Amino acid sequence: MPNDTATMATIDALGTRHRQAFVQAVTRVMETDVAERTFAEIIDGLPTIDSYQDVHWPQEGHPATQHLELCPDIIEKARQLLSDHPPTRLSFQLPLLRAFEETTIDSRRFHLRLFELLAVAIHQIAVHLYQQDGLNHTHQDYRNWIDSPHDTSKWDGYRHPTAFCHRFYVAVERYPNGDADTVGYWAEAKIFGGVFVFDRGESESECNELYLHASRRVGPFTLFPLTTDQFKRFVNFLLSDTEEPATARSPLPFRATSENRWRWHSWDAITRYHIFRDKYERTVQPTKPTGGVKSSVDWPEIGDELYLIGAMHDYWDGQPVDKDKVREALENLQQVTPSSPVWSTRNAHTWTKNLFE
Repeated sequence: MPNDTATMATIDALGTRHRQAFVQAVTRVMETDVAERTFAEIIDGLPTIDSYQDVHWPQEGHPATQHLELCPDIIEKARQLLSDHPPTRLSFQLPLLRAFEETTIDSRRFHLRLFELLAVAIHQIAVHLYQQDGLNHTHQDYRNWIDSPHDTSKWDGYRHPTAFCHRFYVAVERYPNGDADTVGYWAEAKIFGGVFVFDRGESESECNELYLHASRRVGPFTLFPLTTDQFKRFVNFLLSDTEEPATARSPLPFRATSENRWRWHSWDAITRYHIFRDKYERTVQPTKPTGGVKSSVDWPEIGDELYLIGAMHDYWDGQPVDKDKVREALENLQQVTPSSPVWSTRNAHTWTKNLFE
């Protein structure tokens, strides 16, 4: 894990245009309602019950289950604290800054490296706020609940290290900032719709594609990319010249739909296909977890597979079949990754050759 402060620098190390783009991007994200509320919860000391239940099934006695709303004036306190810590004061690893600086303005690589720097910035801000302790609900209050007697054999017997946790990002012993980093990942997921991770390529230092690792109870649990439209809207939101309030134009947080194709299983992503932001971010099992219900929420292509199976039976029975829908389903089955449950059968629908003759 990185711990050499000598390799750190502020964005003053960037050229003017790269620096301006970064400051504008961070500022616009921080001005959104979802960012203000997320940071306010950290400052308050507990997520609200709605925020907590969006991510976790409620555990008996969890302090957040009694936290119905933010404490009075906490949003204003959050705005003041954030204004006292502008993005120009943040420090980043020099290789991260250099990678951004080396990109051509407005290129796809520029946008991807900007997203990377943006995620690290939001993460850092959340870590800093958490390290100040909760204003109205202290960290010790939560630790008292962790340490209280409970049956660890029950489904809810596990205790997350902090009240702000993304279930997949709890490798506290590996994190540079310990349990505070769990809060950073949680904040990313709340604000962006998922932790930002990237296709690092064979060298494991590239930035070839962005994926989001969401944490919502309703899923998906697979990693998903932005659609072309979502990508464009995000870039426009961060970098366009406009006086319109950020909240009115914000696409955040992103929510995955069946349009977000090319899904990855979280284990395959980090262990086999070089998809991560930092290798230390998750503890992974030596073998891929098996079992569990596979659904079209996680794998949209399952819906296409089932549709084609149904259409095949209709075709054999002499019933009318919608060729356009069949063609669309076949095309969708080509937008899958090797970790998809339909990877091995994506080209198995040979009956459609007769349909299109």
